[in-house]
Amino acid sequence: MQRLNLFISLMISIVLLSCNSEKKVEETVDMSVQAASFLESYNLKYQELLAKSAEAEWKANTYIVEGDEETEKLVQQANEEFSAFTGSKENIDSARHYLELKVGLDPLQVKQFETILYMAGRNPMSAEEKVSALIKANNSQNKNMFGYTFKIGNKEVTPNQIDKILTEETDLNKRLEAWESSKQVGVSLKDGLADLQT
Repeated sequence: MQRLNLFISLMISIVLLSCNSEKKVEETVDMSVQAASFLESYNLKYQELLAKSAEAEWKANTYIVEGDEETEKLVQQANEEFSAFTGSKENIDSARHYLELKVGLDPLQVKQFETILYMAGRNPMSAEEKVSALIKANNSQNKNMFGYTFKIGNKEVTPNQIDKILTEETDLNKRLEAWESSKQVGVSLKDGLADLQT
């Protein structure tokens, strides 16, 4: 009788362990599906906002018109939207949640969640005002850099003309003038650098 009770107890334990094990497998599969779904959704939105930001930056760096404030606003808005998404508390919390569990995540997914946290660290929405100010300062520096007018003597020159002088000119004085002209853009950016350190 004692053996029968021991056998029944052992069988019940095996059945319970088996059920518990199946439940854990189901939870692992479910978590893996949830993680994959989150990453797919995140990546689609990330790509959309990154493209919008890159297009705005491209326009700001190539369409340089004195007094154009619309392009500057466009860049500010696109970069703030991108930052608001990548630095959102919801995305940070989700990435941390999946990384803490690591249940059913493959190495690529782990890397993706770590990258989400890395990106969020660059522009956390817990410091939204500072992030916005940094974006504005960066845009201002880009505008000053790409809108800078190079001069040799009193004559306006393009960066390509400066490059040509530096590579082809044999007169050392002319090369020195071109080299000095190429460095003047840095002087014009000096004051704005402090704003980028906040």
